[in-house]
Amino acid sequence: MPVSSNFRAISIGLICLFLNACQPQTKPNAIDLSFDELSSELEKIEVEIVPFDELAGETRAEKLLYQAGLVNQMETALLVMFDTQIKTMRMAGNDEIADELKKINHS
Repeated sequence: MPVSSNFRAISIGLICLFLNACQPQTKPNAIDLSFDELSSELEKIEVEIVPFDELAGETRAEKLLYQAGLVNQMETALLVMFDTQIKTMRMAGNDEIADELKKINHS
């Protein structure tokens, strides 16, 4: 009997996956613009140009990293990593370590 119920569950799961795969692809919040409309929208974008010397960072390499946006991406990744580690420590019952990580993260 258990083999039969497992087979039914697997069969139903496969049918659901198949039916879901057969559904037409939809793009939520997709903007339907013609080429001319898209071109006119792109023309409206304003880019603020900042001289290279005014970029954040002390060295040329640091300035290039800031210009490429990598510094913000790395900071965001570190914040996510710290938050995940703090939650993991709290779940494991290590509140002291979690509190210490939180202090380091907010300093």
